[in-house]
Amino acid sequence: MEIPYDMDEEGNVVVHPVVGFQMAVVDNGLCIVRIEYRRETAPTAAIQLVVSVDQVRDLIGKLEGILELATSSRSSGHPMN
Repeated sequence: MEIPYDMDEEGNVVVHPVVGFQMAVVDNGLCIVRIEYRRETAPTAAIQLVVSVDQVRDLIGKLEGILELATSSRSSGHPMN
């Protein structure tokens, strides 16, 4: 499945470097994830997401998988959905 990444006018994927993140547990087994990132138009920006415990588990698994790809010789820019 192709991921519909945001693209700029030249067809490049738009990315913003992560400069920090914070997490907290809230009621009902939900977690807040705040990701801070740098943008060209502002010093920093942030997005705050609420995720379920199941989504946290899924995210952990996918982060471990992408870490394995990124640190192995197989790394070739393939997305992990």
